[in-house]
Amino acid sequence: MVFLVTLYTLSLISHPQEAVLSSFLILCLFLHKNNKDRIKIILGVLMSFLLSSFWLIPFILSSKETNLLNYQQSDLLNWLFSNNIYLLTNIAAFIIPLSLFIIFYSYIKERVYNKKELIFYAPILILNFLFLFKFVRFIPILKHISPDPYIAFFLFFTIFFLFSIKSVKFEKIIWLLVLGMVILSIIVSAIKTPTFIEHKELEKEVISILPSVEGKYLMIGNSGVTSYTKAYYSYAAIYHNISTVSGWYNQIASPEYIDTFRKINNDYSNGRCEDFNKNLEILGVEEVIFYGYECDKLNSCGLNEKASKGKVCLYRINAN
Repeated sequence: MVFLVTLYTLSLISHPQEAVLSSFLILCLFLHKNNKDRIKIILGVLMSFLLSSFWLIPFILSSKETNLLNYQQSDLLNWLFSNNIYLLTNIAAFIIPLSLFIIFYSYIKERVYNKKELIFYAPILILNFLFLFKFVRFIPILKHISPDPYIAFFLFFTIFFLFSIKSVKFEKIIWLLVLGMVILSIIVSAIKTPTFIEHKELEKEVISILPSVEGKYLMIGNSGVTSYTKAYYSYAAIYHNISTVSGWYNQIASPEYIDTFRKINNDYSNGRCEDFNKNLEILGVEEVIFYGYECDKLNSCGLNEKASKGKVCLYRINAN
């Protein structure tokens, strides 16, 4: 009881997505236990919600004013056929749930039929089915959970069933699979994980111009530049205490704010300076850094030039 309340309370506060998935584990226990234990489980869950209510209630109330409930994996149905940026995630989102079904079949096949055990794992298998065939996209709450928690959740059960199979023949297959996965992981890591990248001239120019920034700012990179805008935002906040109108976690901003923010780059790239300036004003932007541009050929949209270094140009919004 204490163990359940402690872990569930902490997950509700620190990891809401994982807390939703852990609720399926609690449901497994609820279905498996007798009525007396079910009452204890219900009381434990209620106690967890009560202990986390100081955070949970404001979180739920504020979610209506943010982009949290509008955020979801919108391309869920097309993971395997598009969005190559997340190719490895797409592959894992197919292979791991499918492996769970296959390995669970082998696990349950060598056991004497046990209805209670099937009932215990039923919620996990149903969720796995919904995720594998992307039906979670249509289910409230579940559609807001990103792929990684799902994958880790199903991977745990896949490994559990895998090592619970006692067949000698299957044991050899297990170790071959484990060895193969280790080798594959090393190869993928060696190919995909970048080594430390030295700052090039553009990165040095951006870093050197940051001390000149005053007030809230926004960065606009030219197409084709490899510099990572959000890395600059983090660097500027840590070393220069500079605030930006952008951020890392879009879910906590309002839908209107996100919509306006997304329009800015589009307006600038299409030469719609009037809309560009209007949206900068709405977000409270005071200065703009353009990087990767030839400053003398830059379309400033009427902003006032403040400083420039190489291909980095700092402009201030016109004061009314």
